[in-house]
Amino acid sequence: MRRKMLAGRKERENRMKPAKSIDAQIAEIEKRRVTLALELQRVNRHRERLRERITAAGWSGFLATDGRDLLGAGDVHDEVEWAAARLVTDGILTRAEVEDIRAGRQSASPQGENA
Repeated sequence: MRRKMLAGRKERENRMKPAKSIDAQIAEIEKRRVTLALELQRVNRHRERLRERITAAGWSGFLATDGRDLLGAGDVHDEVEWAAARLVTDGILTRAEVEDIRAGRQSASPQGENA
């Protein structure tokens, strides 16, 4: 009986090993996805400031990719902010990391490029 219990425990442990690996992969890809979205929003904010300068200089203010929002500039009520908050809650990112990414002090890791 004891051998069967030990064998059953060992089998359960072996089944859990891939799950732990998958959990780490999920955390990494979700972190990368939100990081990239935050970076794009930061670029969009810079882009809008450039548009203001261009317009103030008398130009049309039209930029090549106008017409596509590409995640917007990021405000408190957008989906990216929700996703970042979720990753903070799940312990995948810290609030400080989110702020660093938003400010451009940290960027997406190169891992997962070919995922």
